[in-house]
Amino acid sequence: WQAALVPAYLHFLRPEAPFWRGTKTILTIHNLAFQGRFASRLFFTSGLPPESWGMDGAEFWGDFNLLKAGIAYADLVTTVSPSYALEILFKQCGCGLEGILTKRSFNLRGILNGADYAVWDPANDKHLPCTYNPEDLAGKELCKRNLLAELGMKKRLSKRPVLGFIGRLRRQKGIDLLIEILPRLMDMDLGVVVLGEGNLEFEARLMDLVERYPGRLGVRIGYTEDLAHRIQAASDIFLMPSRYEPCGLTQIYALRFGTPPVATAVGGLRDTIVPWPDPAATGFTFAAADPDLFYAAIRDAIDVYSRPDAWRDMVVRAMRADFSWEKAARAYIEVYRELGADI
Repeated sequence: WQAALVPAYLHFLRPEAPFWRGTKTILTIHNLAFQGRFASRLFFTSGLPPESWGMDGAEFWGDFNLLKAGIAYADLVTTVSPSYALEILFKQCGCGLEGILTKRSFNLRGILNGADYAVWDPANDKHLPCTYNPEDLAGKELCKRNLLAELGMKKRLSKRPVLGFIGRLRRQKGIDLLIEILPRLMDMDLGVVVLGEGNLEFEARLMDLVERYPGRLGVRIGYTEDLAHRIQAASDIFLMPSRYEPCGLTQIYALRFGTPPVATAVGGLRDTIVPWPDPAATGFTFAAADPDLFYAAIRDAIDVYSRPDAWRDMVVRAMRADFSWEKAARAYIEVYRELGADI
């Protein structure tokens, strides 16, 4: 939202400044929850004209909303996945801006983020004890054994499914759902690894569960990039039970690392995961952020995991999925051309 006033300024500058008359603006929304909302008095020092204050402009329930002003006056608005572009038109995900977004819906586009495969690719990852690729997955097993030893987890889990979670420990990411179903998961003789930080209550509950399930639940509070890479490589199944997810990158990394995700069918998760039982499946999705639905989807994943040939086929399909920045860049170029750019 920090740059969101640029489209508004240019909108009102164009008629009186010939230099800017042909300049078009595109505003990209990542997460609609962050809007830049301030007291109305700041509007009157912003330099925007009085006619921009209103329901179709910068005013939001009596406050000055920078993101809303940008949405109102940009020539095009993009966001980071096609599904999220649809979701934000409705109250559940619109964060109060669904009205102005619906008004601008004909100028709204959803373009998936890309992954930097120069950094996130197990074939050449400097953070891993052993590299691997779709043709030779032996290195993934070594990564799993090494991570279990690093986190002090039981050696026998090298032959059992290990589930990984990397993310902020907040309700948006669904960590409360994972905490709720962990006792049921532990009944299934598997391992769970969690990396993240956030809500202190969730951190404390996780550490209590580590004491309850020693050697089977590995938790690291905080975040380090190298450990995130090792968890992606070592896990068999990646957990992403988000309540909403504009795009998401960790599920894209999980796919490339051959770690099929179990994720809520929202936002970019819906756009990047082909859900089982589709013959082209690369992961598993469930309809809503509900603990029972989440648990059932994990059960489905473990059922496929128990069939080595079917699981290997899914892993290979996941690793070959392409969500590179090259694809995203081509989509952005088309948007620029839509506004008349000569690219």
